[in-house]
Amino acid sequence: MFKRIRTVLYGTAVLFLVYQCSIEESRALRYAGDNRVELEKVINHYRDEGDTQKLEAAKFLIKNMPMHCSLTGDLESYYDAAEGVLNSGKKGTVLLDSLQYTARSFGGRIHLEEDVKAITAEYLIDNIDLAFSAWRDGPWARFLSFENFCEYMLPYTLAQGQPIMDWRREYKPFAYGNIDKMLMCYDYDWDPREPLSQVNNSLKKMIDAQEWINSPHGFTLYRPEQFVRLPGATCEEYCQIGAMIMLSKGFPVTIDYTPQWADRPLGHSWCTMFTIRGKNTMFNPFETNPFQPVLPYAKFPKVLRRTYSANREYVKLVSSQKLEHFLPDPFFEDVTEEYYKTYDYSIKLMPGAKASKCLYLGLFNCKEWKPSWYGIRRGRKALFKNMGTNFTGIVLARKNGEFIPVSYPFVVDINGNVSYIHADTEDVVDFIISRKTPMYQHVYRKEKTLHGGAIEASDTPDFKDGETVARLPKWGLISGSVTFKQTRPYRYWRFVAGEGNISDMAELFFFDADGERLRPKVVNPTGGFKMLVDSDALTFFSSNGIEYNGSLDMEEPVTLEHISFIRRGDGNDVFPEDDYELYYWDDHQMVLFDTYTPRDVSFTVSGIPADRLYYVKCTTRGVQQRIFEYDRSTCSFIWH
Repeated sequence: MFKRIRTVLYGTAVLFLVYQCSIEESRALRYAGDNRVELEKVINHYRDEGDTQKLEAAKFLIKNMPMHCSLTGDLESYYDAAEGVLNSGKKGTVLLDSLQYTARSFGGRIHLEEDVKAITAEYLIDNIDLAFSAWRDGPWARFLSFENFCEYMLPYTLAQGQPIMDWRREYKPFAYGNIDKMLMCYDYDWDPREPLSQVNNSLKKMIDAQEWINSPHGFTLYRPEQFVRLPGATCEEYCQIGAMIMLSKGFPVTIDYTPQWADRPLGHSWCTMFTIRGKNTMFNPFETNPFQPVLPYAKFPKVLRRTYSANREYVKLVSSQKLEHFLPDPFFEDVTEEYYKTYDYSIKLMPGAKASKCLYLGLFNCKEWKPSWYGIRRGRKALFKNMGTNFTGIVLARKNGEFIPVSYPFVVDINGNVSYIHADTEDVVDFIISRKTPMYQHVYRKEKTLHGGAIEASDTPDFKDGETVARLPKWGLISGSVTFKQTRPYRYWRFVAGEGNISDMAELFFFDADGERLRPKVVNPTGGFKMLVDSDALTFFSSNGIEYNGSLDMEEPVTLEHISFIRRGDGNDVFPEDDYELYYWDDHQMVLFDTYTPRDVSFTVSGIPADRLYYVKCTTRGVQQRIFEYDRSTCSFIWH
């Protein structure tokens, strides 16, 4: 239902043509149909008032209104029903599933409506007056040009599907704090950074932690006191609600996004604050303040800023059917140069590849090459303008309803140099796989609790006569194995942290002298000890090396050859007895090379074509897998 609501208006060439024809106020008025009288009231109101800026602002909103649409219908009843779910005591995904079920029950009672055919003069006039008051009379945005004010502070809506609501008044007291008192400080005059940060600090305290989710969970809760009680939301929702809260207080804020990360699944949205010095700064509402970069190490070759007016070039190409409509909507401005030194790239097409005039930059989204930007064919090359650096991509063409590759995969380095991944030899290579994604920073940040640790063995479950039989490596971010020789067989085993340390461990795997895996029973577990052998790499036991937390019973004394381990992490380490598929890129598609069911925390690949792009897919669990190269000179993976 929600996918249909998002695409019902934007997926048709008809409405793109409507917008292309609505660059003039008169054409937008004609398209408004019966609602034309309401829009004319707005224009006449400001013409009679004699405020030329407000008149121009009203015309700006009206002539750019086609293609904007809002949710309408029985929304208040839905919010009331959502309140019951929020008060039910349900937590996490159970609560989100209940909200999704509640939303389904509203069916046709909530629907999209084109703004130009439904908005009232009273609402539009009130919105314009409130926006001008924040700009002209407020202390935080007076430095904005009239053009930027119209594009970013004036609009009554920040995203498609936002209801027509009195959010400027309703949101203003929410998390307001004492920002008025900050006007007494000379340094804060005209500078919104500190008061905005004060509001954002209040928002941080209202939620446990920002949790980005991408599963359906009902309609967006536009009552902010409800929204902050959710266990998670999409990044777009955090940004939209956060930006509305900031704009209601007169802070000059907008939303930026990347359609697709270059090295992660999906895309991402964040907020941007305009500053008096002309250098805009990003922040994550509910999490980070301005001048604290959002995911500073992640790679994005293209950054777009949400606007009220549509991108004229994009609309023209889509309406003429030269370009497939692949972005969320046409309301954006390219602002990549605010984040990177940008370059234009001419990417060579494969010999014999047939391509239309418009082509697409494909980025790997952990499943496939996803169109993420567009370019123009120039002879046997594809030209992509104003792009960032440090990413891996491929050129795609649209054919028979599908996106197909028409170039070799290419790599752009940090200085904008382009190289291609293309093997024209029959060489083969062997390598060992222990992970299917690189190690991202959210895992590395746990490093202080991931080091060292020891394996103890005993004849009794209380370990009064136990001995340390093995010590794990001090560097503990990755999975591995430890081999040792016992003085004698033992029945009971456990994992403990090193002296004076805390060590988090997700899974332990025990192998006897014949290489057979043993499966111990858990005895008297406390503090999550049983998670050491629960076959779930996303759960973990945290040992402080002091308390007794339980033991692992082999049911008889055994002699082990080695113990393998997976530390607390992201669940992307190779897991014994899961099923894996290994693919390589053959210049046209990903080809399945072989399947594997490893007995341990890694497996060996033999005889695969060399110098290609590869990726490993686990068919048992998990959805993340990244493409990589194998460097034969260093015996290491190069992740993309």
